[in-house]
Amino acid sequence: MGEKGMLGANVVYGQMAGDVFNLMYDTPIEQMLHLYHVTHGLTEQGLDTVLPVLDLAETKREKAVALGFVAHNNVNGADVYAHGNPYNDPERYVIAKALQLSEVLASRLALLGGGIADDMLLEVSHVFVEFAADLLIRQYDRAIGARMIVAAISRNRGFPNLLVKAYAENFADSFGFTHDEAASIIIAEEAKFRRLAIRYGMIMQYSNRKAQTELAGLLAEIAPRLMEGYGLDVPSAMLLPIIQFGIGEAFELCKDDLLPEVENTIEAIKAIDWHNR
Repeated sequence: MGEKGMLGANVVYGQMAGDVFNLMYDTPIEQMLHLYHVTHGLTEQGLDTVLPVLDLAETKREKAVALGFVAHNNVNGADVYAHGNPYNDPERYVIAKALQLSEVLASRLALLGGGIADDMLLEVSHVFVEFAADLLIRQYDRAIGARMIVAAISRNRGFPNLLVKAYAENFADSFGFTHDEAASIIIAEEAKFRRLAIRYGMIMQYSNRKAQTELAGLLAEIAPRLMEGYGLDVPSAMLLPIIQFGIGEAFELCKDDLLPEVENTIEAIKAIDWHNR
């Protein structure tokens, strides 16, 4: 995409913020899934629910953060190369690795006398693969944590309002909220995501071992509340050893072939003219 300075930082934040609603653990799971689908193009409308964020942007910085946001989508953006479309394509990198990892995790859970449904196990494995990928990318680019922090701090102040303009009306209609109630949820989730991005960036600046330990701890902190949304009650202390094991195994699965996949995805995204589609 080529933007530099503050514009480049806003593109980076937008790319991260494609997942702004992924951690809505204080709301019913249906609300999180609704916002995930419309922000990733996973409805019948496809990109028509993603591109309004870019179309509504007015200033240069708004357009930069919106550009990063739409480039994350699961139709022709970065996520389609990771997950496929339809979603969970076993030929796509993250899903292929998650399927391999889920077999390892199933065996580990069986030894511990536990187990979870196959679809949930795949989702958990998916998360472990993406966390491990971040740790691997950090080894190739040690400045990535600092860039994440700068991106989050520099995020254009108009971005939350872009999300409100693009999604609040439909969100309100879908769940019986007023427009103001829907807007408040969207704004609060973006603020929470921004804080998390800063914390994540700080973790990415640690040494290899500490970064992996802190990342596992962060996921263990978040995971119980997320699992409650799926009807599972698992305390953080029980999750931490599994998370540490899962991220470690995912790291080993990805360490030899992740970088070419990332480079190919970057080149594919750069080739798209998002402003003249």
